Amino acid sequence: MIACNPSPYKWRNAYGPIPVVGLSLLSAAVIDAVSQDYGINDLLTNTKTRKREYSEARQISMYLIKKYNNGIPMGKIGKLFKKDRTTVIYAIETVNDLIDTLPAFRDRVYTINQTLNIHNDAQIHNTASRGL
Repeated sequence: MIACNPSPYKWRNAYGPIPVVGLSLLSAAVIDAVSQDYGINDLLTNTKTRKREYSEARQISMYLIKKYNNGIPMGKIGKLFKKDRTTVIYAIETVNDLIDTLPAFRDRVYTINQTLNIHNDAQIHNTASRGL
């Protein structure tokens, strides 16, 4: 399990502390909620894998971090996951497309939003309420 120590913003895993540059508490909460939903303990440290559950969890994390930290640059989000800013742009576009086309995926993102207790998720809720 990854735990956040808020003072120096360092994450710990089984191997010790992981420094994360510019990680806000909201970003930490998003990553933790997505990690718990997917059952992944090493989302930030296992960034090279292309397994579907890891890449999907990373994409949802990037999407939610950008959604709730609108002022944060794409490059800074990318640094959290050791990715380029263009990867973040692609992840956000992919998640938006999947929310529009796959009800199960939309429900999963909506559930993660509910876990975070962030209630201004009008885009996901409106799409879901239309039955798309």
